[in-house]
Amino acid sequence: MGQLTKQSPKADIERFQLDLEFLGFSLQHFGADGDLGSETRGAAHDAAVRFSLPQPTQDVFPAALVDGLRAMVVSKAQAAIAKPPNFTDLTETAYPGPRDTKVGMTPWEGPLFHTTGSPMGVAGWSEDQINKRWSNTSYTNKEGVVVKSSLKAHFGITQSGRILMIHPMEWFIWHAQQGSKKWWGVEVESFDYGVPGNPKTLPGGGFHIVPINDVQAEAAFELTRWMDKVLKRYTGHGVLSIRTHRQFTDDRDPDIGKTGYQKIMMPLMAEFGISDGGPGFKVGKGRAVPEAWNPAYKGIPY
Repeated sequence: MGQLTKQSPKADIERFQLDLEFLGFSLQHFGADGDLGSETRGAAHDAAVRFSLPQPTQDVFPAALVDGLRAMVVSKAQAAIAKPPNFTDLTETAYPGPRDTKVGMTPWEGPLFHTTGSPMGVAGWSEDQINKRWSNTSYTNKEGVVVKSSLKAHFGITQSGRILMIHPMEWFIWHAQQGSKKWWGVEVESFDYGVPGNPKTLPGGGFHIVPINDVQAEAAFELTRWMDKVLKRYTGHGVLSIRTHRQFTDDRDPDIGKTGYQKIMMPLMAEFGISDGGPGFKVGKGRAVPEAWNPAYKGIPY
């Protein structure tokens, strides 16, 4: 939210006051009334002292204080929501280097699915290079930071069904062009045809075929249900929509592929009553979900 003053939007002030109360700083007389009065200033001063954050003045509540308390609320609330048993949080170890931009929880609508082997024309990639995108290989990236994963997505789902959280949910990560702005990136470890059996839909690279399996699909369901609870905690609404990388670029035709779309995305759309944007939805140079993946999308070519 950034710095707050008496002229700030009432909704932003109320959110800050609710954060103070969530962290145990009482506003017993006026509560979250949208006014930065003496009670709120006193509670904010106590919070700043306890957490070593900048203190408020008579007229200004510094951005570092407001955003610092918000981050603590996010962390505590996420911890209070039970994660799937196969969930591993690697946000502090997999990629300890610089990330992009912290945006909080408000922009997000749900998951956007990728597959590891979906890029077209990446001939020459070895399986070891693909594995470096996960958590089992340490190396030094171009910024000189030793990392355990270069996965440019928030989550990864391994072939064994492990859910790896690589980047915190409140951070913007460039993973799917314009789709990066509203949907959390979820990369599913696989390498498969866009349409099984059609050699013209095989991603580049020349690896053996490793389709998305039922264990991975179940992990995707568990992850999305957890996302739904997290969104409800922070925003008041659950998962609103779902997307795949194909819809945002012209060089990811097989991403997430017919198998992944029908094993993961169609059941999730039915469970949550959400949409992938519907027939013909695409952004920029993206490609719409084809009839080959969703029979209801008549006439949309691969």
